Amino acid sequence: MADWSIDSPCCVVTWITLALLDQSKKAFPASGTVPMRRLAFWVGSEELRAVRAKTLAIQMIATFVEVAKAVYEKGNTAANRKAALEAVQAALLEGDSTMADLAARNNEHFLFLGEAP
Repeated sequence: MADWSIDSPCCVVTWITLALLDQSKKAFPASGTVPMRRLAFWVGSEELRAVRAKTLAIQMIATFVEVAKAVYEKGNTAANRKAALEAVQAALLEGDSTMADLAARNNEHFLFLGEAP
């Protein structure tokens, strides 16, 4: 499991975003170990979860960029936007992966407010 810290912008923004999107109601300290299969979108068939994961990934990325003012780690290009979407969606579909792992994946693709390039 990746590090989970209130001092890490990627952790805080991931947690707040999932809370805003009604995926988890857990307090920050207990959220790092929450597996993806415990998020609200994780219901139904595998095909339905894939659609929900893509939708959630799109919503998360929009929140990162438009609300949290994150920027793409390697620049705002079509290729980088596509890579970020695919990475977030894939992370969401890893049922045993934790919220801390998702935050680490997000951190690979975004610079969050307060992070230097």
